[in-house]
This record gives sequence, C-alpha cells and structure tokens, in this order.
Amino acid sequence: MNKSIMMGRVVNEPDLRYTQTENGELAIANFRLAVNRKFVRRGDPEADFFSCTAFGRKAEFAEKYLFKGIKILVEGRMQNDNYKNRAGENVYGMRLMIEEISFAESKKALESGNDEREEPERETRESSNRNRSDRAENQRSASRSTRSERAAEMDDRDYDREREGGRYRSNTRTDTSDDRRRSNSGGTRSRGTSARSRERSQDIDDRYMETDDEKLDFD
Repeated sequence: MNKSIMMGRVVNEPDLRYTQTENGELAIANFRLAVNRKFVRRGDPEADFFSCTAFGRKAEFAEKYLFKGIKILVEGRMQNDNYKNRAGENVYGMRLMIEEISFAESKKALESGNDEREEPERETRESSNRNRSDRAENQRSASRSTRSERAAEMDDRDYDREREGGRYRSNTRTDTSDDRRRSNSGGTRSRGTSARSRERSQDIDDRYMETDDEKLDFD
C-alpha cells in the first residue's frame, strides 16, 4: 500500500499548467509543502519540504484557493521523481501525487493569517503615502515661501518708486514756487519802473506848462 497523509504549509504559489493527453487537455499544478518535524535535533532543519503535484480539478482548485503560507492537509501516494540534470548526472527524489486536498485551519485563523501577511504591506503603503504627503506639503510650503519673497520684493520696489515719485513731486513743487517768486518779483519791478516813468513824465509836463510862451520856440 502506498498512502501518505501530510499536513503543512504551502511554500510557494501553485504553478498551473495544461498538457494535451489522449482524453483532451489536462491541468497540472505543482507546489511545495513544508511539514514540521515532531522531534528536532540540534542543528537539524525544523521542517521537511516535499514536492506535490495535483491533476485535473484538484490542480485548478489548488491554483485558485491555495497560496503561500496557508495550512492544508493532503492525501496521496509517493512516487519517485528521478531525472538526469544537464551534466548527465542522475538526480533522485520523491514527489507526492495528490488525491485529496483539505484546509487544515478555520476560516477565522485563515483570515487572521491573511491580515498578518497584509499588515506589513499595509504599513508600507501607509508609510509611502505619508512620505508622498510630506513631500507635497514641503513643495507647497516652498512655493508659498517663494511667493511671499516675491511679494516682499514687489512691495520694496513699489515703496522705492513711491519715494522716488515723492522726491520728484517735491522738486517740481519747489521749482514751480521759485518760478512764481521770480515771476512775482519781475512783475513788482515792472510795476515800480512804470510808476517812476509816469512820475517823470508828469514832472516834464508840469515844467512845460509853467514855461512862458515867449521862451518856447515852436519853429
């Protein structure tokens, strides 16, 4: 009788392939199973690893529901798995040809195991998201700082322009005031000169009127 029953955890994702037979296409799934040893000597491995192969619907079941780390119970027969390598040397091994597959842990434990496997990935994703958020916030802060610096520079330029404009207006007002004072001064001098001219003309007229007609020579 060749009958083997093993309980262990799947080491790798099942590899599903199809091959053509006389009866049509046949599915074949290969994976490895880690089975813990009951007694372990110091320095020896804690588990043995067995190559397993499932056919047909069992192969499709394994590819669909089994994954790395899941605990299962398998039944089947052991078969020699001997072959020659590329160097032409004979390699000897054993393979479990699966006839039955069953889950060896409850759904709750299975989901808990999935959560434990997903937790590091979730933490990695959250950490990556936080890093991206931090980088985005730093970029926004840098952009705001740059805009603030540019605004400050523009305010300084506007202030300088206002100061320069104020000095220009002040100089213009001063020049205008000087022109007005010079104009007023000139007008005053002109009015004074006209008054003196009128006074001299009046004196001449008075002297002319007081002169005797005999003394005047009109020829």
